[in-house]
This record gives sequence, C-alpha cells and structure tokens, in this order.
Amino acid sequence: MSLPLKALTTAVYERLAGEDGAGLGVSADVFYAGSKEATTRYVAIQIPTSNRRVTKTTTGRTSIVALRCHTEHPAGQAKPLPAFELASEANDSLHGAPLGLGTDHNLLYLPEPQDAPPEQYDIDDATRAMDVVLRYDLMTQRQ
Repeated sequence: MSLPLKALTTAVYERLAGEDGAGLGVSADVFYAGSKEATTRYVAIQIPTSNRRVTKTTTGRTSIVALRCHTEHPAGQAKPLPAFELASEANDSLHGAPLGLGTDHNLLYLPEPQDAPPEQYDIDDATRAMDVVLRYDLMTQRQ
C-alpha cells in the first residue's frame, strides 16, 4: 500500500497557498517546515507522519499534520491576536472544501485541530515571535 503522505502534504500546501483552484488560500506565505525562505508572517507545514490502520473491512493510514502559524512583532509589544487570526484563517481554508488525495486514498474527514498552547520566543533583541500550532489527526482509507 502506498503512503498518502506526499498527496496529503501537496493537498494541504496547494490549499493554503491558493493553488488548488478552491479560492481558499491564506493571506500569508506558506512554506514547508525548515524552509530558509521564511518571512515574518507565514504558515509552515510540518511533514506528516503516518501509521497503518487495518480494520475488519478496510485498510488506511492515520496521519498527523501540523501547521505552525507564525507572526512576529517588536519586542515589548506583544500581539497575540495576529497569530490566532492566522491560525483561524488556515483552519478555515482547510475546512472550506474537501481535500483531494489522488487515486490511492480518500480522506475520511478533516477533524478540528487539537489545542496547542501558543509559543512566544525572541528572534533577536528587537523582535519577538508567536507561533500557534494546529495539529490534525487525519484518517485516510485506501480506495
């Protein structure tokens, strides 16, 4: 059985970047986690992990996809709302229309993301960042 990770990662990237034709892209840059091109406001897609799931009648995968919604602000001027707004925008984008995973797998449903506390940290002496991480536990079924 092929893994749905490439198709899943591509579908999430194309949706958030507005490249899938659904018109549901976010108003920030979209990168894969670890990209050197990162800007001051972006959504980073963590490469998903996956485990095989076999039931009596079907086979599929359980995959975890995380989106890091990152914003920056001047030190001493905490602005948590832009990070939460970006996270909300990314979540709305993914839920706006079904994600297609190609011919090998179907996405059974897109759950609401699990809560993760926001992280604040220093970029340098003058800049702080806030990240809100959305984690989705997805189930696919082999066609």
